[in-house]
Amino acid sequence: MQSKPTSGVIRRSAAPSSCRYYPYATGSRSGKKYMKDEVVRLGFKLSVSLAESMFLLCDDIRSMLWFCYKLFRDANSYQKSESSNANSDSPVVKRMLRVSHHVYSKYIQPKNEGGVFDQDGGNPFQCELIRTIWKDFADGIIVLHRLVMLLRRKDCSFDDRLLLSAIAKYKKLLKNLEDKLRSSGKDANGFARKAMESNIFSFWKSLFDEEATPKARKNMIVNDMFNPLFDVSKRSTFGFISHSELPALTVYSPYILGKDFAKQELKEEVVHLGVELSLYVAEMIGEEICLYVRAFTTGIEERLKNVEEELKGAKAVSEANGFAREAMESDIMDLWKSVFDKEAKEATQTLKVINMGILRDIFLPLLNAAAPP
Repeated sequence: MQSKPTSGVIRRSAAPSSCRYYPYATGSRSGKKYMKDEVVRLGFKLSVSLAESMFLLCDDIRSMLWFCYKLFRDANSYQKSESSNANSDSPVVKRMLRVSHHVYSKYIQPKNEGGVFDQDGGNPFQCELIRTIWKDFADGIIVLHRLVMLLRRKDCSFDDRLLLSAIAKYKKLLKNLEDKLRSSGKDANGFARKAMESNIFSFWKSLFDEEATPKARKNMIVNDMFNPLFDVSKRSTFGFISHSELPALTVYSPYILGKDFAKQELKEEVVHLGVELSLYVAEMIGEEICLYVRAFTTGIEERLKNVEEELKGAKAVSEANGFAREAMESDIMDLWKSVFDKEAKEATQTLKVINMGILRDIFLPLLNAAAPP
């Protein structure tokens, strides 16, 4: 069926090629199922990175244990400050704790009782690595907790598009963490990723099931891993990490799914839409010039009858006329980045002059041509 021209405007049937695509409608059941499965996989990947970091740190077991203890304690305390139920432990922290205990007890824990403290202290590598990966792990736990809580609710305050954007940004966070661990410059003391993955994944399968971890199990894990750190009869509690450095390891509110996340994401979406609109106009200018020239040689009526067929090759036509989307996109993006910035008063008059100059440059020839003799 042929397209009907409306008010002389040619309408494209194809959407701009680079606009964002969200595979699920807001609130769809299939979308929530997909996202829950994805969050389970993300939790699994985060805990595999935790296992790798434990192997990297285990030359100084005291520092490794203190890192795990402070990470779980502070992240759990922070999520309670965001939650309406301050007595509930994070399901993410609980699983990270169980994973760390599994890795520690099966692969790292010294056989002799005093083994944790039989070392002469750590070395600068442990201290530097902990400082490097601390924020990634803290943000990873808190953002994952936010995702779990939002997906568990029936009346989610974020729509699917925002949740999918959060998941995409979370994957970048994990990739950044993995790169830091890979580039640490140290062998991971026999860390066998494939051998551990199946066991670690089992801890995450029930992430969205309503379950209560028995308090006795949690206490057993905490006592087994962390009690030696606070045994005053032993030597230095903190290994190579000094007391003065501990306050610097702080948990802050991550951007992802934070209070400004929805507003900022909407702003970014508007900027991208502005870029797409600009590219659309730039492409249409090339198409219209070509169609205008051809109209004189083939006849306007014939052109209108065949407009649908012509538009099928619109992209090829615009490219043949020199339209280069990728080359233009970065320049156009620069023009839109400041759309939400407040302009300084002293710049207002300058911008007005620039805008008037642009309008005269583009449209004055049209006005002169249309003016009566």
